[in-house]
Amino acid sequence: MQSGASVKHPQVPELINPLRPRHRAQATISALPTSVAPRPTRPASGPKAPPVHSTGPPCTIPIRLACGANPLTGGLGLFTLLAYLLAYTPLKQRSRHSTTVGAVPGAMPPLIGFAAATGTLTLEAWILFAILFLWQFPHFHAIAWMYRDDYARAGIRMLPVVEPDGRSTARQILAASLLLVPVSLLPAATAMTGKLYLAGALLLGAYFVWHGWRVAREKTLLRARAVLLASVLYLPALYLLMLLDRPRL
Repeated sequence: MQSGASVKHPQVPELINPLRPRHRAQATISALPTSVAPRPTRPASGPKAPPVHSTGPPCTIPIRLACGANPLTGGLGLFTLLAYLLAYTPLKQRSRHSTTVGAVPGAMPPLIGFAAATGTLTLEAWILFAILFLWQFPHFHAIAWMYRDDYARAGIRMLPVVEPDGRSTARQILAASLLLVPVSLLPAATAMTGKLYLAGALLLGAYFVWHGWRVAREKTLLRARAVLLASVLYLPALYLLMLLDRPRL
């Protein structure tokens, strides 16, 4: 199945989102990992790394990252590739915990980008990793809830497929959105950002938690769709605030 191709949903076709998520159930189960790659929050301390182009087999990516940036970046790329191919992909048809496992390689781009820019991993890098790691749970659980039938037909054991009553899914969405609030404030606490980011992160976090609370109360497809749209708004807005409010630069 080609990326972007939709599977008709027999019950709620009007709710199919024009923002087609790349991380959808596919009969061939061949989707690439969905992740968001933010840029580092401060410039590189050494010479500017040359661009690393993405042409060539995926197995060569770690080598090209190591040669084009530095060995740490190559090692992180190798870990991401192996975690996705050898851990997350096989689990998709075996366990509902595949989302948790897949969130690790899904949150690696900030670490890879930070390592490429600075040659090291600092607390700031791990904060970026933690934000993206937690964000994935409301985002992908909402997608799995909306397209539960598609995932079930593809044999992918997402949480809404395994527990169709939606209680566990709603609890995890709300819990992750709540945890995301204090974690998203860490950039301000560590002087990565200033007061503008702090205020914006609080507002965005409250907005995200509100949608998580609504889906926990009502457990409907409409509320799951609202969580998805909130997640699509939340992450870019949070990163934009980081870029606009950088006292260390």
